[in-house]
Amino acid sequence: MTGVFDDLLQSARRMHSTYHLFAGTGLYHHCRKRPTFSVDDMLDVRTVNIAALSDDGHWLAATSSSLRDRIGIDNHRFGDPTYIAPNRQDLLVIDTQSGTSRKVFADRRQVAGLVWSPAGTRLAMLAMSGAGLVPVIWDRALGQATDVPLPPGKVAAETAELRWTPDGEKVLINLRPAEWRTKAAERFRQETRGMAVVHSSKEPFLAWDDLRRMSLEKSLVAFEVKTSKWMELIATGKMGTYELTEDGAALTYLSDITKEDRLRRHLRNR
Repeated sequence: MTGVFDDLLQSARRMHSTYHLFAGTGLYHHCRKRPTFSVDDMLDVRTVNIAALSDDGHWLAATSSSLRDRIGIDNHRFGDPTYIAPNRQDLLVIDTQSGTSRKVFADRRQVAGLVWSPAGTRLAMLAMSGAGLVPVIWDRALGQATDVPLPPGKVAAETAELRWTPDGEKVLINLRPAEWRTKAAERFRQETRGMAVVHSSKEPFLAWDDLRRMSLEKSLVAFEVKTSKWMELIATGKMGTYELTEDGAALTYLSDITKEDRLRRHLRNR
């Protein structure tokens, strides 16, 4: 107990010394003039997060945002697979060698899924545009961001995972049929606003589990930066995460399939 008491006594002495040091600064008198921490102060406290670091560690993409940037969240749409809660941010690119930084966009944007090309010359991301996300590629040398034109009838998946090929020539991204949003939004509406919601234990999944599984419906495509051409790698299905091999020659992915799916595949391959 004596040791614990001594530690507490030393801590108290350090706090007392710190108080006298703090009291002798102009910051102390400033705080005395404004002793309260207001709601506006709380809303404007900014948080910086690391979004992506280039392979050589030279270039860092970071986001800066506050609670005020998230005002407007519609909690009634919690569980809606089509809903993207607002979260505007300043997107910064920082030179880790010199500490200098610059903004990618002049205004705050909602961005996600940032990833540097292998050489650190381009930054791919998803950026909010209207009611959905669109793929964007920022060229570091030009300081220019360009929207990637999507194939007709396709939209970027809200949960898309972006990957660069090892040569830096292509970006892999998950897409969905454009009608998916309408179908998923209607399913959510039926579960939350329907006159009567009826389910049976004979259904293969619980209602909300089945609704969440709709987010897995996507394809995997490759976008070639120089030619702006698209190539489908994996057709639309209940797809989970994926990984590209180091040489870019193959990829692995998870697929969510039911017993009925396995049976159909078995019969088809007989």
